[in-house]
Amino acid sequence: MDQQQNVRLLQEIETSNLADEKSIYLNLRYEQVTILSLPETFIFIPEELYDPENPTELDQFLLLNAEEEILERSLSDPKITTRFTVSGRIQELQRKIRVSSTMPSPNLMIAELLSLTSGQDDVIGITLHAHEFEIAYARNKQFMFYNRFPKATADEFNYFLLAVFEQLKIDPALTAFHLSGEVSKGDENHARIEKYSAHTHFLAAAKEYPFPLDPDKANRYHQLLMLSRCV
Repeated sequence: MDQQQNVRLLQEIETSNLADEKSIYLNLRYEQVTILSLPETFIFIPEELYDPENPTELDQFLLLNAEEEILERSLSDPKITTRFTVSGRIQELQRKIRVSSTMPSPNLMIAELLSLTSGQDDVIGITLHAHEFEIAYARNKQFMFYNRFPKATADEFNYFLLAVFEQLKIDPALTAFHLSGEVSKGDENHARIEKYSAHTHFLAAAKEYPFPLDPDKANRYHQLLMLSRCV
């Protein structure tokens, strides 16, 4: 991304190749590098419980290994601080690339969910990855819930969806769903959600990009493209 916030390169490469010391990407000079990462462990701390003079007070709930570094990123709306750890692969990238900051994917997801205008009081954002998915829930513009679940099959995806509906007393027929990630119109996961709600949307479909992207790639890269507006 250039200084005018225009995306100049969007490319998918293996993490091992990116971290290779001979990689051309390591030898380029960047003004800023931000990594968007799924956290390994995380905790949300609301403003009223967060003590900036003693930020480690609640780290016991992260179930840490002794050598793990805890990172921190705040949200302005809602006013919460996310303390989190990242995977070994991300730590390797952080060591080899001069990383300015690391953004935990929940923060980006929650911020976007709360910015959406919807005709429904209940709004759910879902980002699907190859083997898991993230889900965030807001009611009347108030953040209520975020978590991540395994998704080996569409049946497993459906199982955890139903569990969330039951635990949070959500009526999916009255809920707006906004999807991104590894999802395509009409695929098994999309079909499961459409079975429950007529208010199902792809987040990428409502965005304008500076270059043409087919719908599947727009869905897949959506979070990265939104990250470009936050750094």
